Order: sequence, then C-alpha cells, then structure tokens
Amino acid sequence: EVTEEGSKWNYKRFVHIDTTGTESNGGLEGITYHDGYLYIANQSPAELIIYSLEHQGVALSYMADFITECFSDLWFDTTNNTLWAVDAWSSNKEIVNFTIWGELIARFKSPVPWIEGICIDFENNKAWFACDSTGQLYSADIVRNN
Repeated sequence: EVTEEGSKWNYKRFVHIDTTGTESNGGLEGITYHDGYLYIANQSPAELIIYSLEHQGVALSYMADFITECFSDLWFDTTNNTLWAVDAWSSNKEIVNFTIWGELIARFKSPVPWIEGICIDFENNKAWFACDSTGQLYSADIVRNN
C-alpha cells in the first residue's frame, strides 16, 4: 500500500505474463487499456500481448515484425481502434500505427531524439513525446492533410 498526497494505491501482483524476452531489460515495456483488454508490449523481441480482463488470460499474442528490434511504449487510439507504438531501435526512431491484429498502417519518423513515450490527443490535434536520454517532454501540433 502506497499513500501519496491524498491518493491511496492498494496494489498486488496481478498475473505473470510469459514473454520471449531474453535480455535483462527486454521484458514488458508498454501497456495501454481499452474495452476490457490490456495491450502489452514486450520490448525485445517485439511482441504484442492482448490480455482479456474478463477471461483473465491472453486472448492473442504475436511477434510484431513491423518493429525493427524493440517496442518502447504503446498507446490505444479510440478514434479508429488502432495502436500507436514507438520503434525505439529503428534508425530514425520511428512511430508506428497498426491494427490490433498486427497489420501496419503507417510509419513516421520521430520529431524528437531518442523517443520513449507517446500519447496522442486528436481532439486538440496534439501529440506528446517523452525523451528517455534528455528527460524532456515534447508536444507537437498535428497537421492534417485535407
């Protein structure tokens, strides 16, 4: 139990997720939630695990071959029910958008160096990026083509 500034968190280990990660820091890296499912990114090798809270088990898992080497962060896009992730080891530090079934939709070069975290606010046309090596948080305006 942790209490901080009026908030109380009662936490416990929920479940062990078996992954194929072999590196000491290659395990679970990102998590997001939507409609009863946890979407979990294993860092290296890049694997996506979809966990059903209702059935308390893995509903689907697959190797994300569209990720160069490893996942870094994950975000669920409720505007079209897709996922966004950071491909941190690609040469351009890329951002990828893909279906929950693993079909690549789009790939973008990161606007910031060594990106680790991503969050997109389509209502306000903003994207947020966290930079691991600098400790900086960046925002970017989303410019849509008509």
